Amino acid sequence: MIPFFDLKPLHNELAGPLQDAVARVLDSGWYVLGPEVEAFENELANYLQIGNAVGVANGTDAIELALRALDIKPGAEVITVSHTAVPTITAIERAGCRPVFVDIDRETYTLDPRCLEAAITSRTEAIVPVHLYGHPADMPAIVEIARRYKLAIVEDCAQALGAQCQGRPVGTWGDAAALSFYPTKNLGACGDAGAVVTNDRTVAEKAKRLRFYGQVDREHFNERGINSRLDEMQAAILRVKLEQLDDDLKQRRELAALYDAVLKGVTLPVTRPDCTHVYCLYVVRHPQRDVIRDACQEHEIGTLVHYPIPVHRQQAFADLGYGVGSLPETEAAVKEIVSLPLYHGLLPEEVQQVADVVSQCVAGVTIADSMIPGYGGNLFNIEPIADRVTVNYSDIRDVNVMNYLVREKHFVFHLAGQVDHIMSLHDPFPDIDINVKGTAVVMEACRQHNPDVCVIYTGTRGQYGKPNKLPVDETAPLQPLGIYEITNVAAEQIIEAYHYVFGVRSCLLRLTNTYGPRAQMQHSRYGVVNWFVRLAMDDQTIPVFGDGQIKRDLIYVDDCIDALLRVAASDNAWGEAFNVGYDQPITFLELADTVVKAAGSGRRELAPFSPERAAQEPGDFYSDISKIERFLGWRPKTGLLEGLTRTADYYRQHRKHYW
Repeated sequence: MIPFFDLKPLHNELAGPLQDAVARVLDSGWYVLGPEVEAFENELANYLQIGNAVGVANGTDAIELALRALDIKPGAEVITVSHTAVPTITAIERAGCRPVFVDIDRETYTLDPRCLEAAITSRTEAIVPVHLYGHPADMPAIVEIARRYKLAIVEDCAQALGAQCQGRPVGTWGDAAALSFYPTKNLGACGDAGAVVTNDRTVAEKAKRLRFYGQVDREHFNERGINSRLDEMQAAILRVKLEQLDDDLKQRRELAALYDAVLKGVTLPVTRPDCTHVYCLYVVRHPQRDVIRDACQEHEIGTLVHYPIPVHRQQAFADLGYGVGSLPETEAAVKEIVSLPLYHGLLPEEVQQVADVVSQCVAGVTIADSMIPGYGGNLFNIEPIADRVTVNYSDIRDVNVMNYLVREKHFVFHLAGQVDHIMSLHDPFPDIDINVKGTAVVMEACRQHNPDVCVIYTGTRGQYGKPNKLPVDETAPLQPLGIYEITNVAAEQIIEAYHYVFGVRSCLLRLTNTYGPRAQMQHSRYGVVNWFVRLAMDDQTIPVFGDGQIKRDLIYVDDCIDALLRVAASDNAWGEAFNVGYDQPITFLELADTVVKAAGSGRRELAPFSPERAAQEPGDFYSDISKIERFLGWRPKTGLLEGLTRTADYYRQHRKHYW
């Protein structure tokens, strides 16, 4: 059995010093706000290299008292995140303020500074960034915005004591910071405890008064405070633990590094280059989060979710008025994240055991591919994960095989199709046979043998044909000009029929021009962008058809994969169609020039369209991707030059497998 958290190993190691500390307090006869509290405050301030520390009863009180000590007015708006523990929001409201939520960064799960300015109003007075899981929020960006708008900052450091951003400890960036010493924190008491830290002596003195009912001296109370006094016992215990905190954080980082090395198939925690992570929690991400938790429970491994329901979706905070979809990154994250065991005394072999269970339970991937020469199938594409997938050499039109393969699957990613546009011009029947019949075979197999499966289908932007207006959104009419595009529309309609008539859930993705590593590079019939890359890398001339001014939006393959996984992780994508593209279109001339720049070789020249291609060419086309961003929080992350440079680097390294 591996519990999610266990304090006993640490307390056993510190048994002697802890017992001495408790005895010292009992012998003193002073139990609240005495010499142990004062000593701890000084030692904590010294650890953080900050001017003042004020011990309080808990971390919730610390946020409230910090806001009040900074004179944030009742009724003021305080910007923070919904992806946090409820006490963060409770404290803001107890200070008389109204919480205003902004979304999180998809990698660090902390406040996204890009969302801040849109949330600032004339009533905004403060920002409470939460340093979640042990990773700092983007404090340089947050501070810059706060100073520009003259807003106070109270850092919520409950999970991040010891972390740094640009070499500066969290808790020292804002006007004040709140710390929690709840037992499960990296510096944990044997009960509740907290602190307010600040470089402003006036703020510290006010926090001290407010923690003791607002008392100025034994006879005078000039303002209303609360009872939030740190007791001597907790302060004495915290002093012992503070002495070995850095050693404990080092062990946490070592255990986290081991997890990083041995976990497979899940999204690992990210540490930004200018930050240090202290891993109060080790949080991974996967669309099948609940499968991971079930597998761990079966193997007696403890897991938790921090946090399964964001605050803005909690009934207690419904009056704040945030509906479903208002914070898409937050809502996507809470469906996929899971916290794995990490604590002082966890053994390396236990980390390996956890990693084995997690990796094995998410590795149930079956790839069905006919591997027909020239069609793009390449086993080298999956070499890094070959030990975690099953490859079935099969044809999508084979009824018996599809009936077998769809069984016991949670998701079917339907990516198969005849995509040779030259063949489509001269022989329509393979398109009809593979794209239409093949789709019908898959959907009927799902209906008969796995009706609870979810099907995600990737079609093409060509289904829209020549656009009536730009950018093209999902309400635009489908008016395809070519056989390939027509068969994609037919496949979509088959899938929709099974969704609405037979209850086989599905989602339709209409992809724009996709490029990147792991593509077919031996001929130009499957896509223009990667062929441009090959020509440039071979120092050949890139033919740009027409006048080169036709515009397209292009998407890097890893961003496309991210969209597929977000659909799988979502509860509100089924029955929907989404454009998956890039909101910065580019002309083909600009594309060719960018390819040459990324490859470091090649050139381009204009060339005429063939009559067949000219008849099917829709002209300018670029997608409106606002719907998928609104539903799933998806946006492409990779710019064109960056993506093409990665593509060229990949094929330069693995040329023999693709040329």
